[in-house]
Amino acid sequence: PLWCAMFDTLGQAGILSVAATANLPINVDVEGDLPTTCPSPYLIAVTSLSANDSLAPNAAWGPASIDVGAYGHQVLSTAVGNQYLSFSGTSFA
Repeated sequence: PLWCAMFDTLGQAGILSVAATANLPINVDVEGDLPTTCPSPYLIAVTSLSANDSLAPNAAWGPASIDVGAYGHQVLSTAVGNQYLSFSGTSFA
């Protein structure tokens, strides 16, 4: 309860928070996940989509808890050594 109340307190101060859900193929509405199952209206919970607009294989979902999906599977990003590599995960979404 304290963790979730923090998002309400931040929201009342004008701060909108965004959180990535679990990198597991689970329903967070059933299994749970912090912070993405917090019911705060000031928290946007994000999951990962693949290039074909479907849920990424390693991404959690939850019809009641997850607000939006964004591309996060095989995302090209900068990497150590002045190079670009492909990464996956809900945090990339």
